[in-house]
Amino acid sequence: MKPSLHGIGLRYFVEVARTGSLTDASATLHVATSAISRQIAKLEEELECQLFERLARGMVLTEGGRKLMAFASRSMLDGEHVANDIRGIALDKTGTVRVACTQGFAYSFMPAVIASFREGHPKVKFQLYVGSPNAVAQRVRDGESDIALSFSLRPASGVHIEYSEPALIHVLVRQDDVLAKRHHLALVDLAGREFLLPEQGTTLRELVEIAAELAGLHLDPILESNNSYSMYAFAKRTGALMFTAMLSVTGRFMEDGFVAIPLKDDVLARREFQIQTMSGRLLPPLVKNFCDHVIEQKDNINGAKANRPKRDG
Repeated sequence: MKPSLHGIGLRYFVEVARTGSLTDASATLHVATSAISRQIAKLEEELECQLFERLARGMVLTEGGRKLMAFASRSMLDGEHVANDIRGIALDKTGTVRVACTQGFAYSFMPAVIASFREGHPKVKFQLYVGSPNAVAQRVRDGESDIALSFSLRPASGVHIEYSEPALIHVLVRQDDVLAKRHHLALVDLAGREFLLPEQGTTLRELVEIAAELAGLHLDPILESNNSYSMYAFAKRTGALMFTAMLSVTGRFMEDGFVAIPLKDDVLARREFQIQTMSGRLLPPLVKNFCDHVIEQKDNINGAKANRPKRDG
């Protein structure tokens, strides 16, 4: 039997995958749980693949289920694009762009980029989600966000890297600090200084720990936090050193009395700035235009144009 991947069964599948529960899907769809269960079973039979693990905590997608969910999300987004095109909407001037980013972009870079984009596209609206690198990549995979901005040490699975370039790590020092006149630093230059670190599990923390081990330095931060805003305020008040990326502090660090000095340790150059989109998705013109705007604003901050990889298609 040829499987149907565009019918009511797929709609029910998506809702169960989204909610993780037959009961919750039933409440959303206003359809009996038995009817949803039958459609899921029929879909599994047609595909000859188990789509969910039925666990005590709910319905969890199998590997096959995750692949079907990616297809379904992509199909729904492409369908929305076509529907808007048929209705004659000016796709590059109106609509909503759904952006996900990690915390380093959230305080100054993304608000500035969105505001400057809306100067030329005043009818465009935005949704902004802030989360971990894994969380923002997952939102793109699931079709909940159009693009994600992230710092990453390795390629994220299941997403297309629309753009990437090395993201150098800098150290923030106050302008009255003895180090402030240096053009670049190495971690060994920070020995004996008080400094701050983000929580374990972040790409910045991982790289700094590797570099410190290679340099024979013992890391003993006076403050660890999962909130970069708190660390920034603490560094401003105390003079403790803070590691950061330029995109995380642009538009504020100089007026707050800081100097941002690049660290030259080779291992610290492994991190990338990435713009991620859903694999295989045809991006609407509005989203493409916003991606280009993000890159342009990033280039303005860095002061030099970077080599841009060609987009697929």
